[in-house]
Order: sequence, then C-alpha cells, then structure tokens
Amino acid sequence: MKESGTVSNERAPKGSQPKVFALVLNWNGLKDTMECIESLRNVTYGNLEVIIIDNGSVGGEADTIEEKCGDWITVLRNQENLGYAEGNNVGIRYALAKNAEYVLLLNNDVIVAPDFLDAMILVTESRREVGIVGPMIYYYPPNQREVIWFAGGRVAKNIGQPFHIGLKEIDTGQFNRLKVVDYITGCALLIKKEAISKIGLLDTEYFAYFEDLDWNMRAHAVGFLSMFVPEARIWHKASATSGYMSPVYVYLHTRNRILFVRKNTSRLGFALFFLPTFVVLRIARPMIVFTAKGQNKANRALILGLKDGMFGAGKDIRGRIKVLMSNEVRR
Repeated sequence: MKESGTVSNERAPKGSQPKVFALVLNWNGLKDTMECIESLRNVTYGNLEVIIIDNGSVGGEADTIEEKCGDWITVLRNQENLGYAEGNNVGIRYALAKNAEYVLLLNNDVIVAPDFLDAMILVTESRREVGIVGPMIYYYPPNQREVIWFAGGRVAKNIGQPFHIGLKEIDTGQFNRLKVVDYITGCALLIKKEAISKIGLLDTEYFAYFEDLDWNMRAHAVGFLSMFVPEARIWHKASATSGYMSPVYVYLHTRNRILFVRKNTSRLGFALFFLPTFVVLRIARPMIVFTAKGQNKANRALILGLKDGMFGAGKDIRGRIKVLMSNEVRR
C-alpha cells in the first residue's frame, strides 16, 4: 500500500454508505457541545447517527441537550464522570449494538467541515488495512491563514512522547497528501468495527489521556494502519481545555505516561532508557518549576502520579480523581 496520495471527490450513494456513529462526550461543556452538534447537523454524509454521552454533568446539561436536539440525536447519560475512556466506551458499546460499521470519536470542543466524514470514509472503504483515520485539525476559529493543531501524529514509544505533526504551522499545503502515521488523536478518530472487534474498547486503566494513543498501538499490533486524511477538516478550540497543568492533569499525564511505556516497550528499555529520561524531564524539571511558582498541589500530584504509575497503586482511579479535583484550585 502506498503511504500517500489524494482522495477522490466522488461520493458513494447514500444507500450504500456504511453506518457511522459519532460519539461526543460532554462533561460540563454545554456551550461547546451545542456548537459541535450544530456543525454536525450540516454534515453531508448520509448514514450518520450522533450520540451525545453526558459524563455526569451538573446543572441538567443532558436535559438541555435532549430538549434542544433530541429530534435527531441520542443522549446517553452516565451518572458520574467515568473518564474519557469508559465514558466513550459506553457510547461504543451502544453503537456496536446498533450495528455500527464505524465509530467516530469527537471532542465536544470541535467544529467540523460539512464534508469531513465523506473524505475519511472514502479512504477507509478503499483500503482494507487501514483501521483508523483522522482529519486535519486546525486551531479554532477558522481564518484565511489556518494554523495547524494536528496533521497526524508521531510517537517515541520508548519515552512515551507523542508529537503532533505540523503543530502551530500555517497551512500552506505542506501536508496535503494522505499519509500513514503513528497515531490519530482521540480529538477526532474514526475507527472500523473490524478493528474494535480485534483490539477491544479503550483501556479504562488510563481514565483520561494516552488511551487514544494506546488504542492506535493495539490496532497496529494486529495489522491495522492509522492514516491522516488532509481533505477532512475540523477546528479545535484547543485553548478551551480548562484544566491544563492542574493537579488532575499533572497526575494523569505522569501516571499514564508510565503505564503507556510499560505496555509498549520492553522491561529492559523501560529500566535503562525510559526511567532515567523520565526522572530528569518529567519529574525533576517540573518539580523545580512548580516549587518556584509555589504550586505545591501540582508537586504532590506529580509524586502521586509517579507512585501510582510505578507501583500500581490507585486502582480506584475514579476515587483518586475525585480527591484530586476536590483539592485543586481551578484556573
């Protein structure tokens, strides 16, 4: 299979289009979720069902979404915040039970181009070995000089470091070809039913962060490829992520990076290469910064993430997150 090329603009008749379920996870993000839904209303792909999974939001957000959009979407309700992985798994199980041929994971803070799904389905339907595809993702809002957030991903597995190709570059057409990549971000990830049947659901041990990267690695292990489709376009409100560098963010990134590397590299590589690099770059350096800024809660979250990642403590990850969230000061 060639790693690059272009997508034809021809569209299959709607009657022959495979069934796609788009899953949007909402957690106290009503405004963004409603804007995402409105953009999905304009999608030109004919065989699409939109599922909103409310992940234990407060203030009746699920009711509001259902009241305003229930005529054409389905709202699933989780009684508590199950995390990104299990929250989406609820939707994936529902979609598969409804005979989904594809599952599309979408962040609630994205706006999609009307034809984004047509372009991705054309690729997956014409290439059996491609199991996961994703679009070009720009920073929101759209403008004449689009700034790239994601044009496919690369990953250094031995240090647990994913990289966004094209990050913060102005799009001048430099990534305008199909390309096999290391991973597609869960911000917008289309996966075949056949891939899910072989690799299973998202790994709930992660709770949030790195589970999408892990899903790509598991798909590759059974022979599927991940592919970037530049003709498909969406816009991501990247700055809308409210908890950046909060104790929960620090804890999960520290813990989950360790989990990811342990699952995807050898024991020898983990001990001899990952750990020395990790201690210097991901423990010592952040601790110096947090200490200088008086961010004691972030320092405690860092150490807790290290302990739980290394020694398997904190199996009750939801309980751990609740404690961290109750103690942190939101920015």
